[in-house]
Amino acid sequence: QLLDIIYNVHKTNVPNNYPTNVALRKLNKHHIFVLPFSKNNGLQLDTIQDGLEELARPFKENNKIIKRINIAGNIYLDKGKSLLHGDYYPGSWMERKDKIFIIDPEFTFLGPKEFDLGVMTGHLILSTGEISYLKSVCDYYPDKINNYEVATYCGIEMIRRLIGYAQLPMQ
Repeated sequence: QLLDIIYNVHKTNVPNNYPTNVALRKLNKHHIFVLPFSKNNGLQLDTIQDGLEELARPFKENNKIIKRINIAGNIYLDKGKSLLHGDYYPGSWMERKDKIFIIDPEFTFLGPKEFDLGVMTGHLILSTGEISYLKSVCDYYPDKINNYEVATYCGIEMIRRLIGYAQLPMQ
């Protein structure tokens, strides 16, 4: 159902003058793609969980990973063709009487649909421990997507939620 909803968002036709939301996207780019992976970001990870700083080090010191994250961040900022929710994670999903509602449309922009799919998939994996959600999302999504980009955004979302400012309460 979540995939059907986001697919309908992605295929929505928007006017040429649809707001670009650039200021918010630049702020989000910094919090998603830069701060969590910066060596000196001011976040004391060991105060969140002992040993977390050491576990985060390989993500902050691996130039290949940092380069790929930077590429994904630049794609995120480029004007895309699909309407995105922009914050498609469990905090934006509500359920009432077996119906799902999506909230927080203030993050919407035209961008790569793989971003929404990757964020959603990252949270499905984090909440269940089931990596198979990545294949399921990519297989079930009814439009052409770049599975590698979905996986990239998924990985970035999972890592940033564990070592960045947007911490999830996990052990």
